Amino acid sequence: MRRPKAGEKIQAIDHNEYALTPDMCVICDTERPVAVAGVMGGAATEISSTTKSVLIEVAEFSSMSIRATARKLNLHSPSSYRFERGIDSSQMDWASRRCCELIQQVAGGELLEGSIWAGETPVAQRPAVTLRSNQFRRILGIDVPTGESHRILTALGLKPTGDQADADGTRQYLPPSWRRDISREADLIEEVARIHGYDKIPEDVLVPLSLSQKTLTERVLDRIRDTLTAAGFFETITLSFVSGEL
Repeated sequence: MRRPKAGEKIQAIDHNEYALTPDMCVICDTERPVAVAGVMGGAATEISSTTKSVLIEVAEFSSMSIRATARKLNLHSPSSYRFERGIDSSQMDWASRRCCELIQQVAGGELLEGSIWAGETPVAQRPAVTLRSNQFRRILGIDVPTGESHRILTALGLKPTGDQADADGTRQYLPPSWRRDISREADLIEEVARIHGYDKIPEDVLVPLSLSQKTLTERVLDRIRDTLTAAGFFETITLSFVSGEL
């Protein structure tokens, strides 16, 4: 695996040729790229009815890198869709073994021993997320018993960091590796509300709200906009697909 060389190209399995740039990532043999990493494989190594040997590769790529490559090449695939959203890196070894098992079940063949691991071992444990029981009423407008919220979260695969909650009902949970969408307290409350039942939240409940005030930067920008508008200028917010020359 390496960065593409200047002027390097690849014909993907959609049989279109793509010009690669040095900020991308490619899977290579000793001579040339055989796949755009995390996006699409190359036609030169595409599996056909005459294929006899298959190399199974599993990897984790940077979500931002894959998204940028797919957009730059205008080449979106099921692979790029998954990598853009992040994968469960702790399951890569299992996934490769399961893939080999399915190949043997469906197509037959001989599975060779051994594997090669490159790069750093993925970090399995994620940072703990704190849940305060008094936040249910503030966000949902209802109280959820501590025991009920604990039952729901553990059933969803989250692990508490301690045996008991604090006196005020505060507890920390470790999200499972496959739940990359859980990273803050609001995510835990959403999971509890989803399982506890949205129908249990009254429609007329009063959820406390507090009005925010504009920061100094926002107030200064507003004054600048008003001044420029009064002088006859127009503000334009362009879309991302507008070329840099404009």
